Amino acid sequence: MELNRTWISKVGFLSKVLRNAEQPDLGSFFYAFIVDVSLSLTTSIHAQSEVFGVGNTMYILVQGLVSSDTGARATSAFTAEWGVERVHSAGAVWGQDFLLSDTRLLEPVESLALTYCEIMVLNRSSFLTLVERHNGDCPGLKDKVRRFCCWLALQRALL
Repeated sequence: MELNRTWISKVGFLSKVLRNAEQPDLGSFFYAFIVDVSLSLTTSIHAQSEVFGVGNTMYILVQGLVSSDTGARATSAFTAEWGVERVHSAGAVWGQDFLLSDTRLLEPVESLALTYCEIMVLNRSSFLTLVERHNGDCPGLKDKVRRFCCWLALQRALL
């Protein structure tokens, strides 16, 4: 769990679930949910200059450097092709909006591997399957996911 704590703390919703897992009463059930999320991550390996990225997917960079398009308007010739760049290094997480069902509200996730990179990937359907599986043991888990999605959708709709 300690290996995953770094990236879990960067994902707003999962960091709240992790705090619930540290509670003495029902913590073991929330802990089991976090463990299942960690186990459902798949590994993706990309060579330098490879373009990758699919919507409704969260990416966790284990090794390497990755550049992703933020979707903002280009301000120079250098960023004209890709838009405004964001460079990710080991431990970075992007695509945290993977739970939103409306694709118009998603940030672009198409990314460019600047070096050889190893990435852990979690897609929306796998995560929602885990939420359904653990909903009975973790009271309010489904409601917390719903609240997170509504809050994020509201933020994206206003911006």
